[in-house]
Amino acid sequence: MNDTATTTSRPGPVKPDFLSLREENRRLKEDNARLRSENEQLRSIFDIAADRFHKLEKQVEQLKRELAEERSYRKELEIENRQLKKELSDERAKANKFADMLFGLKSEKLKLTDISVVNRDSLLFNQTDKPDADDREKTPAEKDRKKKKKGARKGHRGRGRKLPENLLVVDRPVSLPEGEIIHGIPAEAWVRQEGMEEISFLVRKKVVWYLERIIRPKYAPPSGCGPGVPKIITAPMPDKLIPQGKYAMEVWLDILIDKFQQHVPVQRQIFAAQQDGVNLIPGTVFGGLKTIYETHLKPLYEQLIVELQGAERWHADETRWYMLCDALKKLWYMWGFKSEKVTVFVLDPTRSAAVPAETLLGITDLGQIREPVEIPEEKMKILNVDRYSAYKALANLGLLILAFCWAHARRDFSDITKKYPRNKGLIKWAKKWLLKIAAIYRINNMRIKHPPGSELFLEFDTRLRKALDKMEREIDTELEMNENGVHEARFKTMESMKNHWNGLTVFLEHPEIPMDNNRMEAGIRPCALGRHNYIGNHSEWGGELSACMYSIIQTCIQNRVNPKTYLKYYFEKSSGAKGKMNEEVINSMLPGNLKNNIVTEYDLALKKF
Repeated sequence: MNDTATTTSRPGPVKPDFLSLREENRRLKEDNARLRSENEQLRSIFDIAADRFHKLEKQVEQLKRELAEERSYRKELEIENRQLKKELSDERAKANKFADMLFGLKSEKLKLTDISVVNRDSLLFNQTDKPDADDREKTPAEKDRKKKKKGARKGHRGRGRKLPENLLVVDRPVSLPEGEIIHGIPAEAWVRQEGMEEISFLVRKKVVWYLERIIRPKYAPPSGCGPGVPKIITAPMPDKLIPQGKYAMEVWLDILIDKFQQHVPVQRQIFAAQQDGVNLIPGTVFGGLKTIYETHLKPLYEQLIVELQGAERWHADETRWYMLCDALKKLWYMWGFKSEKVTVFVLDPTRSAAVPAETLLGITDLGQIREPVEIPEEKMKILNVDRYSAYKALANLGLLILAFCWAHARRDFSDITKKYPRNKGLIKWAKKWLLKIAAIYRINNMRIKHPPGSELFLEFDTRLRKALDKMEREIDTELEMNENGVHEARFKTMESMKNHWNGLTVFLEHPEIPMDNNRMEAGIRPCALGRHNYIGNHSEWGGELSACMYSIIQTCIQNRVNPKTYLKYYFEKSSGAKGKMNEEVINSMLPGNLKNNIVTEYDLALKKF
């Protein structure tokens, strides 16, 4: 056997490949360099990215702040928008109200025909009660009378125009016009037919100024008189309002009545007199009015206040008045107070509770009363008013009871129909409440027709109490609905009725108390008419004269006495006494205290036409 052939060969030690190692090492160095370069680039990129990230982060924070500011601003705009919408709605409501005041109906009387209600009976309070006489079905004859049209009827000759009675009749003959040709015949050739005259009437007015010459004879005493008797005497001068004045009483009467009843400014009266050839001097007129006020009218005005304070119940209201003599405060207030027998106006620079406290209760310093006073209920006096806070201050001190005006409460609902004409749902709601208030008026009017305590009075009194109880419950329900987003005007109206409910129901326990303050509202209207015509007064005595004259005129009208004839009667008595009559005499001469024989003798009754 061949040894070479059979022997296994062993591998020897591997020799390092230095070339490969060097190549690998080179590649590693290159990779390392490349990685270092890439790392540097990445670091640079990372630094740039980090810088940009920080910038973006700042931008995001800035955007967040701006977004928060924008959201806050948006909320402010939303709040402002809601406020502007509310203001716009309120201003539109005011504009609608002013437009209605200027161009709408002047009466606030409710017309059922103007209200679209499907079931009218559903708005009444006691449907089970028997119908009144006003609710009975009309007879065919009554229906026919209602359907008749106004105006002339065919074939009816008429009765002619109604002429004023007790006027002096002055004949005025009228003949054919001379020189004219009538039907081809000269007017002078026509033959007058006696006893065939046609009579027509015209009512004419003629104001005549004339100078009265007073002839005062002189008299000598009979013979044989003693040495103390004067040798000659002269007939006395007739009494005059102003002893040294040259104008008679009727001149001053016309000036006073024309200004304070007819609302004609004095300057306009002076101009009219000058056109008639009488040179009335303004200084003479105003000086005379001041003398008449201080001598004759002021004592009468003071006695009216005394009579007012003795009453058990009153009405009160106030309106603005301008005093142009006060540079610091031109806006004053004319307060009006009415009792059963007198009406008194008081001019004051303030609108505070001190004015009614002093005028009605004789309290000169209301500020001294810190705590409510205790007055027995049977001695408490009642004041019909609107919802002005000055009156509430007197009630809070326990000085009197306030009876709030239902006409003002009703006006809140009628104003809604005028202010928000496009809100059909709100208008429908307001009209339903107008019907409810009308039902309260109707039931109370039927109640007070009967003596208190009578069977019919008690029947309507029960109905009235049930109706008011139901209304109060409905008011509470309405206020609970506020959470459901009802209209603000609706909520405020209900809230006002709830807050004034006790005063609104005073008439329930006192049937003699009216439901509203319309008597004083109407009584103070002449002051507003005068204010519009002659703005106000230029002196304090002039303002006092205005309050005095409005008081006298309205008291006369209240007692069915003619203001002009009454002033003539009073001036005759006062001028004869030289303006020095005692309080008892003046009190007996107040329009509400005049005896029937005096009214008849001096023809003081206010004529009805």
